[in-house]
Amino acid sequence: MADVAAKPSMVLVLDQLERIATEMVAATNTALAGAIETGELSIQQWRLVIILGGANGPLRLNEVAWRVNASMPSTSRLVQRMERRGLVVTSPDPLDRRGRRINLTDKGEAVRAQVISGRRQLLEDSLGGVEPDAAGIATLREIADRLARLL
Repeated sequence: MADVAAKPSMVLVLDQLERIATEMVAATNTALAGAIETGELSIQQWRLVIILGGANGPLRLNEVAWRVNASMPSTSRLVQRMERRGLVVTSPDPLDRRGRRINLTDKGEAVRAQVISGRRQLLEDSLGGVEPDAAGIATLREIADRLARLL
């Protein structure tokens, strides 16, 4: 019988990734609650902030809908709510006037930075005493890169 500690199975890896995902959502919720500017910001609204903040410029509404995994009408309502709160701004698409482009406002960028900073502080506090090594960091980078290709 093979030693499980010697060569972890994919099931064990997936179990740990699932635990990490669950705890990251909890850390994000805590950071969202602690961010003064957000008021009540849902995970779906936070996802929109993250997507727009990581984009190289404004995104078309249909691209945002695809990335948040929502219908166009649902995404349109989400964007309208965020625009009323001053977190995003929409503008006509210069290539297709029927289309809309969405971008974060300065306030949206500030909220993004505040939540990320709060979450990173929570994570740093939780990981105190963990000594990262080059192999562990490389493995985390590889996992993150592969997961990023999903979206």
